[in-house]
Amino acid sequence: MHETFSGENATEGAMLPSPFGANATFGSVGVFDNELRTGRSRDSPLVARYQGIIVATGVAEGPALEGRMSVASILFIAGEYNGSKLSLEGPMIGFQGTAERSIVGGSGKFRMASGYYLLTLLGLTSPNSAVSEIDFYVLPYDPSYL
Repeated sequence: MHETFSGENATEGAMLPSPFGANATFGSVGVFDNELRTGRSRDSPLVARYQGIIVATGVAEGPALEGRMSVASILFIAGEYNGSKLSLEGPMIGFQGTAERSIVGGSGKFRMASGYYLLTLLGLTSPNSAVSEIDFYVLPYDPSYL
């Protein structure tokens, strides 16, 4: 996943500050529209968009307690899964190392999918952008189970 934090081509940003003052995060809302590419290079093929919202939900202070809840979609725009989507949701608390999140559904080839994904920050590619690795573990719906 390629994300850009600021500048003309930013792919994420804070939309609403916390209603509790300049130093608070609780209640702030952000949006993102990051790129999923096949590799670390910005030149690697674009296969999907990672789009969603994130809301600061933790009222306790400290990095391990300041939770964030997000809802997102992976919109595949190329390859075997072109036109299909995965629906994601869940909290991100004290983002350290690898974050695990839930896959709660989808459409197209991922209709009624479930599973999880692991997101690991690989590093900053510039002062205002980063690259992360995302591994998806998806159990697609199989009507023969009924």
